[in-house]
Amino acid sequence: MEDIFLDKSLDNGQIINTMSEVFSGLTTFHWDFNDNEPEKIDFNNPNHIFFNTKLNFDVKEFSFNISIYRTPNTHYEERQFYLSKIFSDKYNIKTFASFTKPDDPDDPDDPYYSIVFEKGKTYLANDIEFYNSNKTGIIKILEEYDLPSLQFDHKARYIKK
Repeated sequence: MEDIFLDKSLDNGQIINTMSEVFSGLTTFHWDFNDNEPEKIDFNNPNHIFFNTKLNFDVKEFSFNISIYRTPNTHYEERQFYLSKIFSDKYNIKTFASFTKPDDPDDPDDPYYSIVFEKGKTYLANDIEFYNSNKTGIIKILEEYDLPSLQFDHKARYIKK
């Protein structure tokens, strides 16, 4: 599952179109879990994925969340970054996804790192204020971050370089 946070809401059509462009070998459905499952989704078909969205009015920044389900189980963190960047670039919005720092996994701040995409740049950020009990949604940018270029195929599978 991938979780992407955005500073602007997108409608379901925009999300479906973007996902269909990026992962053309998959069929994307919206399902918010409140209603019946989408009529045409086939849970036996590995090419059917779905997403839901959530808007948190109590959060000041990054209040819109997209959760994507049924993508391959491996490389989900990389896929979050890949999609976050695509949504950021395509809709000119700020996005973020949670991050584990590979160079210092014992860092006490590690559970609170994220990668933020904004205007073509990538930043390492601290998101403790986003997840704390106040849920202010404020993300503190720490520094520009050199994230390796990521690639996925038309079925959301990671392509090693």
